Amino acid sequence: MRIRTLQRIVLCTAAAGVLTAAPANGIGGPVSGFVFDGRSHALRPINGFPGSATIGAPLTLPFSAGLAVFATSLDYAIITDAHGMGEPFLVRGLASGAATVTPLANGIVSSMVVLAASGSAAALYSQPNARLQFISGLPAQPQAGSPVDVSSLNAGVSSLAVDPAGRSALLITGDGSIYWTGVNGQGPQFVLRAAGASSVSILPNGQDAVVGNRDTGEVLLIRGFAGAASVSTLTGAGAGITSAAAVQALSNHDAAIVDGTGRLAIADLDTSAVTWMGLAGKADRIEQDGNLLLLNHPGNGPLLLLDLTNGRTTYFVPSDQPTNFEAHKGTDLWKHY
Repeated sequence: MRIRTLQRIVLCTAAAGVLTAAPANGIGGPVSGFVFDGRSHALRPINGFPGSATIGAPLTLPFSAGLAVFATSLDYAIITDAHGMGEPFLVRGLASGAATVTPLANGIVSSMVVLAASGSAAALYSQPNARLQFISGLPAQPQAGSPVDVSSLNAGVSSLAVDPAGRSALLITGDGSIYWTGVNGQGPQFVLRAAGASSVSILPNGQDAVVGNRDTGEVLLIRGFAGAASVSTLTGAGAGITSAAAVQALSNHDAAIVDGTGRLAIADLDTSAVTWMGLAGKADRIEQDGNLLLLNHPGNGPLLLLDLTNGRTTYFVPSDQPTNFEAHKGTDLWKHY
């Protein structure tokens, strides 16, 4: 599969196209999305069009970001202060050149934030307070639900997924136990235990989920997790997946899997068939916004992406490190710059 450069990190819908940043932002051109740069604790735009995209200068914020998740199609992000206690903040008008940052009213101290696929809801997890909270009405009228007590989960929460409507969540604890809870506020309900389970994603139907096992490479398919759940092994080591480091449901019929070696696979949920995708580097995570998946963290190498439109094509955005081009001279990756 041919790998092309692409400027998109978090994608607006195809109909909406790219955003246009105001000159006050110091960009003054088309912006396709934003990425959290953990190196500088900053939110950075992705400027330009496929083949000529670059990572832009950090947005001006009142503090350094500790974590950030984006809903680019709705032009907002949720962040925390890197030097604060973990209180969540809502950043609106990302592409306006004058983004506003306000506290997310009644939001709990957050160690983890996950957005629903719709972008209109989120789930917040507080490790120090052992609480989970659902947020609805994003971004215009956010409503914080009553926190759910998850202190009974002795091993803490290591992975979290929320359904597309933002009404239920699946949690994986440090010992591989999987629980679900909902907006009605009832405590976490045990689903199953799978030692080594480390990542989870809920299918668009809101009823089923895929779970990845970092230790064995096994990927489980859970049908009806909120009721009499049925569990089957979707794929694993037999298909070459040595460590399912991250999983993400793409539809009700397939899911993406990042292997511990940095490879990317697509698994058919109906047939268990696995297809490997070409990448211009090593993937280390999956973060979805709309039709695009970000597959690694910003760093010295290119940013890796999977676009779910146009035949599910893999792309990359060249690193902003000036020495990176010289380092790749003479390699296959050099051909793509």
